[in-house]
Amino acid sequence: MISLFTGSLASTLTRNQMTVGVSEYNDLANVSIGVVEGENPMSLVRNKGLSAAGYSSLSDALFALSERKVTTVVHDEPVIRHWLRKHPQQAGSIGLADFYLRKEDYGIAVSKPKLSSERNELLDRINLALVRLKSSGRYDEILHRYLGNQRN
Repeated sequence: MISLFTGSLASTLTRNQMTVGVSEYNDLANVSIGVVEGENPMSLVRNKGLSAAGYSSLSDALFALSERKVTTVVHDEPVIRHWLRKHPQQAGSIGLADFYLRKEDYGIAVSKPKLSSERNELLDRINLALVRLKSSGRYDEILHRYLGNQRN
């Protein structure tokens, strides 16, 4: 059983604030792209037929972006937002693009009960906690605390 919790987690791209020309997917063929080696965005970029410079960490890729060694960096938006909040000195030169490359859903996997007629108590508790977080507004508070303002 999987408790699926849909959020606006996405692979997105950052761009240098001073650089103009990346406003849609087709623009990516004309710019230099940075990605973290071995991470999902590398596969995403390659599967779309694009080439990219690989970096060992998101910090390395975003520093390369801020130094204009690449035009864009493709990575998961929540991770980029968190990094920007932790590195405000770079945030002024890095912006998020206004489009997503791919929307993603994340799930929480738990073991099935031994008998199919039994309820999974852990799954019920997880689902209830997620509903409470969302309905109380706490989920949005947590997102804002770690990721800043979210786009709709």
